Amino acid sequence: MFKKLPANLRKKADSKIKIFKTNNHNTGLSVHKLRGYDLWAFSIDKKTRVIFKHKDNNIILIGIGDHSIYKNLQKF
Repeated sequence: MFKKLPANLRKKADSKIKIFKTNNHNTGLSVHKLRGYDLWAFSIDKKTRVIFKHKDNNIILIGIGDHSIYKNLQKF
């Protein structure tokens, strides 16, 4: 998924993921739990989100994309 993003969006995503790794509670990321799932998301920009989950004291990045990625949450 990440490689299919436009270069400018990959650059933004890299920057936000680095911030997330340093401080996953950074308010600029708008971290939020996805209702009805054991999944979380944070914002790259107004349209783009990263979905992640907590597993065994680790954070696993699952997907990145626009709001349409929320339609496929059942498979995670």
